[in-house]
Amino acid sequence: MTIKSTPTTANAMRPDMPFIVTVSKCIELCHNLVSFTCTAPALLPFVMTKFVDSKNQKPRLSEVKLEAMTLNLAEATQLAKLQGLRHLTLEAPSRGMLDQLSKWVGNNKEQLTSLSISNSIDLTSELLGYSLAHVSNLKSLSINNCLSITHRDLLRLLNRYPQHALESLALTIYTSTLQADALWPELVSLKNLTIYVRQCGKQDLNPTVISVLGCVPNAALESLTLRNIDRVDTDKSVLDKAIKDHKMTLRKFNLISFMLTADQVKTVCMELKELRQFAVYITMHPALATALSKAKKLATLIDTQSATGHASRDPNLDSRSVRKLFQKCVGLKTVKITGRTYTAEWLEKSGSKKELKITLQRLRQPFVILSEGSNGKWEL
Repeated sequence: MTIKSTPTTANAMRPDMPFIVTVSKCIELCHNLVSFTCTAPALLPFVMTKFVDSKNQKPRLSEVKLEAMTLNLAEATQLAKLQGLRHLTLEAPSRGMLDQLSKWVGNNKEQLTSLSISNSIDLTSELLGYSLAHVSNLKSLSINNCLSITHRDLLRLLNRYPQHALESLALTIYTSTLQADALWPELVSLKNLTIYVRQCGKQDLNPTVISVLGCVPNAALESLTLRNIDRVDTDKSVLDKAIKDHKMTLRKFNLISFMLTADQVKTVCMELKELRQFAVYITMHPALATALSKAKKLATLIDTQSATGHASRDPNLDSRSVRKLFQKCVGLKTVKITGRTYTAEWLEKSGSKKELKITLQRLRQPFVILSEGSNGKWEL
């Protein structure tokens, strides 16, 4: 069940009462509810009792995603009684919710494998450390845009609690670090890494990105996502580091707001032997198709222009350009552009000839890029 928004009354902070009654009744009827998402913070205090009442327990509920900025301490205390969760995601959690975080995690310590917290100025390394100490085998951790925790603090915490053999990790860089910290762990089990870069002033954060990548040189990394809040050119040293350490394992490489030249695209496609998905800023440059054709296993190409929100001076790919891409890159199956998804299929014809059939799906909303692993998934 997913609730993204609610109709409101004249008092904009209070949801429409008939809507509250309807949602509450739906929750009561869904005895086998498996997943619940509520990003309408004004509604949450009115429906949370439907989960914690003894008469309305949801024995199969394993995934909860909440925008919990409105919960006070008493409400958060009640919500922390929920047990049996495997995936917990909190967006903009209130201070009361964070005070109960370690208790909530402790109540699910045997089952919880994925924890994601974003957009909080109150989450500190101490609060997060208490929570990590209470859970026994976390596989996926995402801490994004929590400005009281630097990437250095987070990595030190992971070194302190080595029982977590993380497979998926997302963190934010906004302070510079020239070299890896001696107290950082070597994350040998990691398969999926997402690094958000928030440029502060004119400081160069490329050495910091490289130092974080230094935590996974021996990991069989399958997915790497780098996202900058501003559009920047991709530093050669960052690209070289990613390719050198993971050229035989990396299957998904997402570069959002990181600009690549045609030569850099060619290098990525030639060196990453297992590349299946490539998210990059796409233009109609004639050399791009030739560069992309070097990736023999590439199946999905994503235009990150739709994920950045930046205006572009370059023309978008049109249907004719997409057809040329499919013809040049014979293994390519899907091209995703803002509001459009193109899918290619090669049909057998008489003799040895094949005919290219392209289908177009128009989306009402721009797609989102997901960073995902076997135990974690979050939007970028």
